[in-house]
Amino acid sequence: MQCPDSADILDKASNVNRFGKFEFIYSWYLLSKVNQELEDIFHIFTRFKTRMDMDVKVLAVDDFGRFEVSEIFNPGINVGLTTRRIGKLQNGSVIIDKNWSYYESRMNMTGVLIRSANVIRYPFTTSFDEYMTDPKLMKYDIYSKFHYQLFQGLVHIHGFEYNTSLPFSWFGNTSSGEDGGLAKMLWDDTIDISSAGCILRLLDSDRIDFYDYIMPYYKFRSCFFFRNPGVVKPNFYEALKPFDKQSWIVTLYVTGIVCICIEIAHFVETRHRGGDLQNSSCSFRSLFVVVAVFSQQGLGTIPSSISTRIILLHLLICSVLLYNYYTSSLVSSLISTEPEVMKTIKELLESNLKVGIELQPYTITYMLDRVKEDHYLNQLNQSKIFYRNTPNIFTAEEGIRLVHQGDFAFHTESITAYPLIADTFEQESVCNLAEIILINSDTSLMAQKKSQYKKLFQVSLRKMWQSGIIRKLHKTWVVSKPECLSSARIISVGINDLFLSYFLLAMGVFGALCSLIFELTWKRTRFWR
Repeated sequence: MQCPDSADILDKASNVNRFGKFEFIYSWYLLSKVNQELEDIFHIFTRFKTRMDMDVKVLAVDDFGRFEVSEIFNPGINVGLTTRRIGKLQNGSVIIDKNWSYYESRMNMTGVLIRSANVIRYPFTTSFDEYMTDPKLMKYDIYSKFHYQLFQGLVHIHGFEYNTSLPFSWFGNTSSGEDGGLAKMLWDDTIDISSAGCILRLLDSDRIDFYDYIMPYYKFRSCFFFRNPGVVKPNFYEALKPFDKQSWIVTLYVTGIVCICIEIAHFVETRHRGGDLQNSSCSFRSLFVVVAVFSQQGLGTIPSSISTRIILLHLLICSVLLYNYYTSSLVSSLISTEPEVMKTIKELLESNLKVGIELQPYTITYMLDRVKEDHYLNQLNQSKIFYRNTPNIFTAEEGIRLVHQGDFAFHTESITAYPLIADTFEQESVCNLAEIILINSDTSLMAQKKSQYKKLFQVSLRKMWQSGIIRKLHKTWVVSKPECLSSARIISVGINDLFLSYFLLAMGVFGALCSLIFELTWKRTRFWR
């Protein structure tokens, strides 16, 4: 401080750019003049732009001519610049009275006024604090209320006073958002911190350059909710699943061998009885017998010889085993297989579902910017959401009610939808519920860029997380997805499920007609000869 321009240097340092050079990442050590006391230096600093997190150590002369070590900082509004003795200079060494960490030295914020802001989207008739803290009123604005509990945790730890402003939105119309809402209040130094959660990244990372996010402890999710009972597409391979390729090949070999054995036994039996082999011959007799037995349809004739009966007996035993293995495997496969669920915007666009949205600022901002890059979202926006220049906008209750009725997809926050679904959906509807995520981002309390309180509040939130407080708040205020309690879903059997059966029946009828026409033609040709 003996330098002639020392005060001017400190003044310029405190006003460099927007945030100055007194934030915690810079450490300042000042040595007073021989006849300069701490009060003199204190008066010099009253002209500067000071902060809560400034690290300024001053070695000043006391009344007895000894050097004492003090720190200077500004806790905030209503308190102002503060000095605190932390040690002394003795025998050329600095002796610290209390080896406090930065957090311990700044934790007590009694008397400090913190300016905060929150965003409420639904009207309320109670007081603001009651609306934000009463669990009985947690049906709406859960997103803001959860982060308000985190803010109240900071109030309890540090003991500061606060006031709350209620802007109409979080951000303005630009991607960074500093032109409106809560974000503009931060940028203009109207408030110090938000008591509402703010999305870290909605479209781009521009916001990181304008604001500080203290610590994310919440995952923001907005989805398209709809009932999806499951769709079964025609699949020829479904009937082949119970047996692997080797089993089918062995079955065909066995079928061929049995057909040959039946033909030989029939030939020997007919010849032994003196029958007419030509009149009793049939090209597909043995094949029809094997197929009928495997299909559990029985036999049209009863063999008389012991050899033929032995062949058919073993064929029946084999058919029972194969039939049981096949049907059991097929049924268990169909039961355990989960129905197909739409997972992308493209599938939602190509479906027959009508689409509606809840009117929320972030939804409109996200869609208007995202459609420039996402072709399918743009098509969904033009064809189903803003159909014929009329937006399909519904309240949360109306949208969830339409979802319950079916053939409708509704976009809203997951924490808004889940309580309504739990109250209005029966178990079958809950098990049929599906969702397509549109926005999935971390959120946090937001402060001014390079905020003087960021480091302090980060440590406090970390301590709240380590002690389980945040986990308890999450379980209390954030409603999880309603659980499907049914052990197995009951799905109606539709035409798609029976497609393969009807197809095989049609092929059998067609094959029988072709065979009949061939036999008639063959006999007529032989008759004319």
